[in-house]
Amino acid sequence: MAVEIVYETHSITEDNERGIATGWLPGRLSEADPRLRECDYGPLNGGPVSLVAARRAAHIDVPFMGGQSYRQVVEATGSFLHDLVAGWDGARVLIVAHSANRWALDCLLTGARLEDLVDAPFAWQPGWHYTLHTGWRGPGD
Repeated sequence: MAVEIVYETHSITEDNERGIATGWLPGRLSEADPRLRECDYGPLNGGPVSLVAARRAAHIDVPFMGGQSYRQVVEATGSFLHDLVAGWDGARVLIVAHSANRWALDCLLTGARLEDLVDAPFAWQPGWHYTLHTGWRGPGD
């Protein structure tokens, strides 16, 4: 038997870019993109997951009160992908985000439907892999 260890370093920080050793000081990531935030659940932000999960299907196209719909998360993630393919074509990119963004990637890059994803059981796995093709313009490309 053995233990397989997967190690990822943190993203590039502002200090890294300036040649500064952050050490134990609080650093700031240089590439944090608000388009990869979790869905805004409005007043349910910070609430029990069970409460949010019970309402997911009702908010695919209708925003949570004071928040977003899952379709809006797909649109924001799609905007991010347009910029990603333009600036990082040919590279391997690690995206650290949230479940709504993973559903968005599934919709945009594999043709999955939000209606099938939001209430599907969650099965953790060590990463999800997608291919964003050069010239991608949106779903179906």
